[in-house]
Amino acid sequence: WENDAVFLLIERNLTAHRPRNRKSTLMFALSLGFVIFISVAFQIQMISVSYSTQRQYGNEISVTDSETPYAEAVVIDRVINQYKDLGYVTRYTFDTAHLALQDAVENASIATVGRFTSAIPFIRGVAPSFFENTDDSFLVIGKQDASSGLSIGERLYTAAGSSQLVMPTSYVDMMALDSLSDPFEMYVVEKDRETQEIREHRHAMSTNVFLDASPVLTFSKFPDPGSVDAVMSIPALIGHSYGGIRGVRSLKFMSFSVGTVNKAAASTVTTALEAAIARIGGVASVSNFYSQTSDLDTATEILNFFFIFTQIMATAICFFALLSSMSTNVLHQAKEIGVLRCLGLKTFPAYRIYIWEAFVLVFSASVMGLVVGTVVAYTMLLQNSLFTQLPLPFTFPYTQLIIIVVTSIFCAFFASFGPVKALLSLPSITHILRRAL
Repeated sequence: WENDAVFLLIERNLTAHRPRNRKSTLMFALSLGFVIFISVAFQIQMISVSYSTQRQYGNEISVTDSETPYAEAVVIDRVINQYKDLGYVTRYTFDTAHLALQDAVENASIATVGRFTSAIPFIRGVAPSFFENTDDSFLVIGKQDASSGLSIGERLYTAAGSSQLVMPTSYVDMMALDSLSDPFEMYVVEKDRETQEIREHRHAMSTNVFLDASPVLTFSKFPDPGSVDAVMSIPALIGHSYGGIRGVRSLKFMSFSVGTVNKAAASTVTTALEAAIARIGGVASVSNFYSQTSDLDTATEILNFFFIFTQIMATAICFFALLSSMSTNVLHQAKEIGVLRCLGLKTFPAYRIYIWEAFVLVFSASVMGLVVGTVVAYTMLLQNSLFTQLPLPFTFPYTQLIIIVVTSIFCAFFASFGPVKALLSLPSITHILRRAL
């Protein structure tokens, strides 16, 4: 809708004022880029903490204890099933404590044939539907043989699965396992309850899947200095204890992961579980994802307002630099403006020329700052995802983009309107020509 002559004058003004405008634009872009980078980086950190908690729980509720006895596990199971019948609970699953923490089992490890390389993962037992009843967005499969059509947990409960472990992908190189069928050995040190004799048992094992990441359990694609998990079926866990675990009633459980329909249901089920565990003197702790992250959400909202305020203040500070630049531009072109007024340039087109020029400067600097800040923050996201092994989503700063557009319009208008008005309000064109720098 703009006049072609106005656009031509804007283009020539931008060319003539390039050295001066470049300084204002760079200052504006770097200021906004830094603020946007800090705000987006903060959001990434908050999402990382939230996702880490969500991955650890697997669902909305987590009931954990390193050695939950069978009697306490039965009470927990009863409460969960009661609320599942009422429609509060949508799904739940569980895993056992590490094999070495079970009664009469001293140690459990795996090694290559000949014990050239060994490792001590936390060997746990899981339910057949464990991976289906947890948040599958955190399940990252490195390599598997899915030809049977069964799920990961179901394959562990087949005849072949009784001698198989689900392993972290980091063990592919460490254990020199070129294929899923490559064998390795599991060593279990068991202590006889009666004679107190220590016996070491060895069993040939293989795997049917390598995992990069998993909900609840700890798997890694890269070598991890900490301990990682390896899982098998519960019958296989009992069998490979070689009498250390006498049966299901002798099992110790690690965690129960419970999914609920909504936040209110999670609160109700959490209260019921805490009351049931307290009645029997249990020690398992009940954690609710919503309550754990409520303070985090509050802090995120407060700091988001702070970053928005900081962005507005940075824009306001840069506004004065733009105002100084535009005032100098207008005074330098006072003679040209006077000549254009003599040729018939009206007041309103004169305002539009400099308002458009200021808008181009501010908006281009804002876009540059947004792009630079976002790209640098995205590289931090990739680094964070690599370190935490979490599928972190990237949140584009839409709020900052809206603020940039709005403040660009205001800055462009007020930074150019004042100097042009001061020049055009002079009594005559002769006065305008005399005001040139």
